[in-house]
Amino acid sequence: MHACLLVADVFHNILEFVALIPPDQDNAWRGYNNRYTTNPFLAALARTCRTFSEPSLDVLWRSQFTLGPLIRTLPPHVCSEEIEDASALQPGCVTHHLTLKPPIARSDWDRFDYYAAKVKSLGYYMFEFADQDLTNWLHHHFLHFSRPVTRQTMELLCLCRRRPFILPNLRRLRLTCGDIQLLRFIPMMLGPNLQALSIAFYAGNILLDPTISNELYHSVLRKLLESLPSLCPSLTELAICTEQLPDVANAALSFAYKSKHLLGCFIAYIPTWPREVLLHLSQQEHLRDIYLSLDEDTANLTWLQSVRYPFPSLDTLDMRCPSLKSCATLIKLMGACTLRLLKFEAAEGPPPTTDLQELFVALRTHCSVSTLQSLLVEYYADRSKDGGRTETSQEEHSFTGELVSPMYAFSQLRFFRLHTPFVSFLNDQDLRDMADHWPLLIELRLADDWEWFAGPFDTTWAGLAYVAWKCPQLIEVAIAMDMRADNVTETTSQEGFRPNRHLRHINCLDSVMCDVEMCARSVHAFAPLVWEIWGHGWGEWDEDHASKRPPDQDPIGFYETATSMIQETHASEEFAVAAKHDPLEDMNPWSALATTRPKPTRTWIQ
Repeated sequence: MHACLLVADVFHNILEFVALIPPDQDNAWRGYNNRYTTNPFLAALARTCRTFSEPSLDVLWRSQFTLGPLIRTLPPHVCSEEIEDASALQPGCVTHHLTLKPPIARSDWDRFDYYAAKVKSLGYYMFEFADQDLTNWLHHHFLHFSRPVTRQTMELLCLCRRRPFILPNLRRLRLTCGDIQLLRFIPMMLGPNLQALSIAFYAGNILLDPTISNELYHSVLRKLLESLPSLCPSLTELAICTEQLPDVANAALSFAYKSKHLLGCFIAYIPTWPREVLLHLSQQEHLRDIYLSLDEDTANLTWLQSVRYPFPSLDTLDMRCPSLKSCATLIKLMGACTLRLLKFEAAEGPPPTTDLQELFVALRTHCSVSTLQSLLVEYYADRSKDGGRTETSQEEHSFTGELVSPMYAFSQLRFFRLHTPFVSFLNDQDLRDMADHWPLLIELRLADDWEWFAGPFDTTWAGLAYVAWKCPQLIEVAIAMDMRADNVTETTSQEGFRPNRHLRHINCLDSVMCDVEMCARSVHAFAPLVWEIWGHGWGEWDEDHASKRPPDQDPIGFYETATSMIQETHASEEFAVAAKHDPLEDMNPWSALATTRPKPTRTWIQ
């Protein structure tokens, strides 16, 4: 039999599919996210028989968010657990506080060692979508720290364990805000098998914590980065996703410069990178992920022209530069590339139309149309200056369908976000073209957190409904439109139309508001499970007269009312579809009520 047809391999593929099933799959309101730390289906398979137990446990324990579940495997006389209701911090949150009670015999570690060898990733969820690599580190909430590990518990664990590594087979380590108190114990997590290290907590969280001294942060983290080549010889990916102090960032850059087998270098929030470091990284044949920060001296990229085809294997590019011209120039210098995730940030003003057009044309010319999945173009202005206003003009910042048309060739695109201010001249036909060319869209956000500056607009309910129909996986959309056009039936009446049951969030930006009932009716016609609608209305906002506005000009009250009306309409439809109760059926022993199927049981492993 061929190796690919072995029973063990087939069963392993089945387990990988089961791992993707979310625990709340029956919840109609759930959205596209990966924030799960358990999987009851894998636990049930592990308890089915001995043949299924070992491979199921391998997948179940492969990724752990904290060390709490592993410590929980110690015998009850060694580890005690106190349950605390933490719903005041976050609804539905229950915290399990663990306490170790030494002495711990050598036999007490048998179960701990068995599961510790299966942990390959720490600080990660059960699974994480590949097209969210740039934002996965942000998805850490207090709700998932159900079993936090305190500093006292970690001290006792390291003291009683008496081994150099707690997790011998650890491959990936992500340090989040919940691991700040364990900063001094990070070396116990490192080992010769570690391949990826990610730091995802802010320096301010440590410096403002009274229980942690500033000397500890400076000494431990900097020295840790300096000793990575000797502690972790297999380390090929280093990511610092948050802002750190200069000495820590420089130590990370030094590691990237000296590493010979680097696959990922994501060191964010550095004003500028040394030119010799950039030149060294551009010649790495196996480098796949990188964050580039350019200033005025390095933005022209003339120093890179001596390298033929820089960054030949790049997959993920996050780039911050004064203008988008540098981004387009880099794409041209790379030549034929297979980029998958792209994020560009302009630092010196909102990008004009010419820069966006040059970037889109460069991507269409040099990037493979079968690989690009995510494109984010951002500009963050200092909202504290000039009242948060940004100067835009129709001549320099116009946004049309023709401008974005070069991107239509990327049929695998899943995220398209332009976080930049512009004057929109889009119409419903432009929205239809986007939907027809990007059927796999999950997020479509145009001028998110900004305004379109040209209302009333030519985009209406019909265009938005068409996007929701042709992009069935769409979760979030940010589009301004003229809500007064009651034309949603132009799309919903077409043959084969189906409502989008995945769309959860609609950001209407500075849309021209209409009657609230018409808004709720239009949204419910193409997206009945929308969870939230919001926007900031059309026109100037005046705090002094906000309470005196009529309902059709109060964006907060308008969108809250529309959202509640949509949810009430969906709830009433579900109730109407449900079977009605008949008292005579109670006396019939063979009725459907008397012969209902038993509720499915799920096995949960604590």
